[in-house]
Order: sequence, then C-alpha cells, then structure tokens
Amino acid sequence: MEIAEFKKDLQKKIKDLSTSIQYDLNEDIPKQTIINMHLVYIEHLLNQGYTLPLLLKKLEIDVKDEHFRTLVRIARKKAKSKAIEPATV
Repeated sequence: MEIAEFKKDLQKKIKDLSTSIQYDLNEDIPKQTIINMHLVYIEHLLNQGYTLPLLLKKLEIDVKDEHFRTLVRIARKKAKSKAIEPATV
C-alpha cells in the first residue's frame, strides 16, 4: 500500500470512528461505555502512530486530555480483566 493510500485509509477510519462516537454521545451513552465499545479501533489507530492527544482532537470528544487518558486506561483494564482477545480491524 502506498503512503498516500495508507494516510487516506487512516483518515477514513478516524472519520468513521468520530461519526460513531458522536452518534453514541448524542444518544447519551456514558463516555466510558463509548470508549469501552470503541477501544479496539482506538488501539488500532494508536498502533498506527497516533497519540492520545491527537486522537482526542481528531475525534472531537468534549473531554480534557487527562480524562480521555483515564477513560482509555479504564477500558484497557476492563478488556484485560475479561481476557477477551482483541478483534481485528
């Protein structure tokens, strides 16, 4: 895959994730639940080189950086305690 295609693919994934998260927020789903549901996708983007602060900005979630980090940390801990194999993206 060429670099331009790779970047375009990542931008689409971020846009799709942002749309899904915004929909969930509008449905009044708790933020922790939303992060739990989307953790696999967040982790995938982190593995592609994004940082949590940059993801927070791109996803347009109305929380402070430290709160977002806490939400992700709790979601990771919950996923690990359930010993669920991560889904593939």
